[in-house]
Amino acid sequence: MKLARIAAAAAVGALFCFPVRAELFPDGGVTPAEVADMLLHKGFTAEIGTTGHADRTPIISSAAAGAKFAIYFYNCDKTGECKSIQFFAGYHHRGVSVEAINKWNEENRFGRAYLSRSARFPNIEMDVLADRGFTSESLEDYLDMWTLLMGHFQGYIGW
Repeated sequence: MKLARIAAAAAVGALFCFPVRAELFPDGGVTPAEVADMLLHKGFTAEIGTTGHADRTPIISSAAAGAKFAIYFYNCDKTGECKSIQFFAGYHHRGVSVEAINKWNEENRFGRAYLSRSARFPNIEMDVLADRGFTSESLEDYLDMWTLLMGHFQGYIGW
């Protein structure tokens, strides 16, 4: 009887030892709605819209680490699936030099930084290919990486 209980407990425990399988997005990319759903599931805000540009690029507005950020969608087909996305955050903060931005880019593999052309404000971006074999787990990992990058970048620029 004791052996049966141990075996049953081990069987139930084994169910929780294996990771949940990540949802595979259809080949061709992700939609803004799929990304927004994931953001909401993780406790973020997510407002879907389009840019003011002529091509009406899809965009999601959200926030993390005390700052707003956007996710732009590129190479979208007629069904709304987009082959790549770009995380973007811009900071209205003066006093960051070109040398400091270059040092950031030299020392940080992810999160490309630059100064805006017009106002010389620091920006950070991260590109993600979402075409073939992209999963919900990958998307969550990129979001986690992005929020860490934002916090690190904010500390780096003294924001």
